[in-house]
Amino acid sequence: MKRASTIVTALYDIQREKFDGRKWSDYLAWFSKTLKLNCHMVVFVSAELTDFVREHRAGQPTDIIVQELEETPYFFVKDRIEEVIKDDKYKTKMKDSSRIECTSSLYTCIQYSKFKWMKYAAANFNSDYFVWMDAGLSRFFDNLDITKKYPGSAGISILENNRGRVVTQLFSKNYPDLFHADNLTEEYFWDSRSYVMGGMFAAAPAAINEIDTLTEDVLLHKMLNNNLVNNEQIALGYLVKNVNSLFSAFVNEGASKNHRNYELINILGADDDDE
Repeated sequence: MKRASTIVTALYDIQREKFDGRKWSDYLAWFSKTLKLNCHMVVFVSAELTDFVREHRAGQPTDIIVQELEETPYFFVKDRIEEVIKDDKYKTKMKDSSRIECTSSLYTCIQYSKFKWMKYAAANFNSDYFVWMDAGLSRFFDNLDITKKYPGSAGISILENNRGRVVTQLFSKNYPDLFHADNLTEEYFWDSRSYVMGGMFAAAPAAINEIDTLTEDVLLHKMLNNNLVNNEQIALGYLVKNVNSLFSAFVNEGASKNHRNYELINILGADDDDE
């Protein structure tokens, strides 16, 4: 049976608290709510989390893919990333080099693996569309009714109307120079400002394959081959400007909106009869 959509997510313990203070217990709490979404879900975790996923996905269609941390798609560049982030020239040139993406090699391995996980899901599960959602994104659910089918009927219509593109969210107010730029050069890879939200995006399989190829090229060739590394939101920000035809953006324009709000969660969750 072909499904309209599948949510893809993952969670790994990279000892994040040592780098930016975010506790594993907090991520488990957020993950437990994310897992309650009413949808088919593909979940990538280590073996130790399989019971946790089964408990919180009880009664929902779920496929658990067990990958240990060292088996995740980009773990193979961990040592290369460590070489880069320890380099004094990198630390001097990179903006805000105390960020976790500039200090934890595992963080970067996991962040870029989301594109490989989406590609795997699109190749192995029969859905029209796939939605990536970071494990902790439930902290931005706001008033989302998690008992309703997700995405909602209006959300599916958005995906259908943007077939062939990656649906993502941009933020226009905090960094207007980035948002309004006609293009961004590779110099942007040294920046710390993100105007693209990387925690959630959606696409049909063909576009997923394309974004996977492009992000792989950015990380392996445009970044690591040039002795730098930065997060996947920076990579997406570069690609939005340079491969614009691949993306369809929901733009958060509210001046009072928090930079990290994910309004796209509720946009895709809406039904046609919602007010």
